[in-house]
Amino acid sequence: MFSSLTSSGSLVALLGLFTYCAMARQDQNAYPPNGAPLLAPVGRQKYPSSSGVPAKAYFVQSEVEDINPYTFEFQMNDGNGTTQQRQETRQENGDVQGSYSYWDPFGIFRIVEYYTDAGGYHAKVTSNEPGLASKNSANTIFVVENPPAAALLQ
Repeated sequence: MFSSLTSSGSLVALLGLFTYCAMARQDQNAYPPNGAPLLAPVGRQKYPSSSGVPAKAYFVQSEVEDINPYTFEFQMNDGNGTTQQRQETRQENGDVQGSYSYWDPFGIFRIVEYYTDAGGYHAKVTSNEPGLASKNSANTIFVVENPPAAALLQ
């Protein structure tokens, strides 16, 4: 009797955990990071479209995201001369600002400073990686420096 209660209790706990995780995952997917509403499918029409294929109906998600400001940062060194860091802050209005960077033992680095606003994602990339060119694209600016001699000798 006790073993059947334990296994059924475990099953109930597992189902509860699954439901909780599914609901949490659903909340994560409801909005992209900038808080813009998403189109979400709500089902099929009763009658097919003129092409004979049922069409999906869509609605605009109208709920307002509960924006929680946050700040985090970390820095790590692998003990072999490679260092990485990242920091990010989200404001009360949903805008995000941050940076991340990488330095290797040969002196090669990449520093990315970014922010989001109503206009989208914007970034400035500063680097001395061999083969990288100062070709700006979309909302990204590249500042390219000459690579260190040690990197070219590899």
